[in-house]
Amino acid sequence: MNRKLICAGLFVGLAASGLTFAASPQSLDLQMLIQAIRSEVYPEEAMDYMRRVYVTDRWSTFPKYAETAEYLKIAMTRMGLQQVEMLAAPADGTTQFGYWTEPLAWDAKEARLEIVDPALPQAERTLADLQKIPCSLCMWSGSTPPEGVTAEIVDLKDANPETIAKLDLRGKLVLTPDNAANLKWPLVKAGALGASLGFRRGSMDSQ
Repeated sequence: MNRKLICAGLFVGLAASGLTFAASPQSLDLQMLIQAIRSEVYPEEAMDYMRRVYVTDRWSTFPKYAETAEYLKIAMTRMGLQQVEMLAAPADGTTQFGYWTEPLAWDAKEARLEIVDPALPQAERTLADLQKIPCSLCMWSGSTPPEGVTAEIVDLKDANPETIAKLDLRGKLVLTPDNAANLKWPLVKAGALGASLGFRRGSMDSQ
C-alpha cells in the first residue's frame, strides 16, 4: 500500500514551530517521528483532492454528489486501499437513522434571476445564473413553469416574522435584509413566491 498522509496537522505544526528539544532519546525519537510524517505529507496533492471535490460538490445537487463519491472511490483505490465500496441511502426526506432524517434528493439544471422592468442591458439585468455561479440558487428551491415566472419585488426591511405575517406577499419575490435568517416558513405562510438574499452585499444567493 502506498502510504500517504494528507493531514498531519499536529505533528507538522510542531515541526514548523521552531521548537527545540533536549538531546535525549525521547526527543530524538520524536524528531525522527516528525521527520517520518513530514516526508509523507503532500500538500499539493491534498490541494488537488480538495479542488477535484469542490468542482462537483459546489453544485449542491445529488447527481453531482454522486460524481464526487465516484471520484473519491477511484482516488482511494489508486492509493492502494482495498474493498472500497459506495453505499446508497434513501434520499426520500422521510427515512430516519436514529435522530437523523435523510434529506430529500434534489437536482437543478438551470436557473436565472433577471430584472425585466425597467429595461436594462443584458449584462446588467441578470442578477443570478446557476450555470455561472452554482450557489446562486438555494438548495431545494422549487421549480417554475418552463417559461419562468415574472413577479414584483418587495423590499423587506423588517425581518420580524410577526411583521411578515401581516404582509400580503402572494406571488411576490421578497428582497430580504442582510441579517435575515430562518425566514423561509414565515415567507411561505405569507404566500411569497420566493426570496432573494443578500443582494445589498453584491452576492447572488436566491431562492
